[in-house]
Amino acid sequence: MPVHLLSVVHALKAVLSKICNLISNFFWGSSGGKSKHKWINWQWVCKPVREGGMGLRCLEEVQISLLMKFFWNLLTSNSLWVQYFKAKYVKHMHISLVGQQRGTWFWKGILHCLPRVLSNSKWQIQDGKLFFWHDNWSSIGPLVDTILIAGSPNLQVKSAKFMALLFGLRHCRELGIRKVEVEMDSLLVVCWLQQK
Repeated sequence: MPVHLLSVVHALKAVLSKICNLISNFFWGSSGGKSKHKWINWQWVCKPVREGGMGLRCLEEVQISLLMKFFWNLLTSNSLWVQYFKAKYVKHMHISLVGQQRGTWFWKGILHCLPRVLSNSKWQIQDGKLFFWHDNWSSIGPLVDTILIAGSPNLQVKSAKFMALLFGLRHCRELGIRKVEVEMDSLLVVCWLQQK
């Protein structure tokens, strides 16, 4: 089975475990129909070589990483399938506000990866088309995690700049808005954060 099918085919944990068991038996060998003694735990074998493992990949982690790739494309691409999923499920909301109760297994799997992808990425403000409260654009992370939202949950950054002009800086400071600067001639960019 090609590994990329794990991103669109719902493989149960029991099935993935059985496949890993078959790979393990092939790796360690067998004689007379019985598998030989396994000298190292399978999780250790699946660790990267630089961490002392053998570099084989855990199929559950492969499935999650493929779904994370689809989620990343949902954030950064404007392809036909991205437009389809945004029109069907996201509409005009922030993706973190989309409920998991409806949709296919594939869509629910993508949403399951949401915390991992969003916590490892940061938006660069350029054209202001990001969500003020939910996107990670400030130095403290998504503002929704630290500030109670009193107003519009789908406020965009360029709307926040307008709000600062309309209501005054004091009102914006009460909402937790400290600095609102938007470069209007650029495009919106999302960056993957490097692990420390």
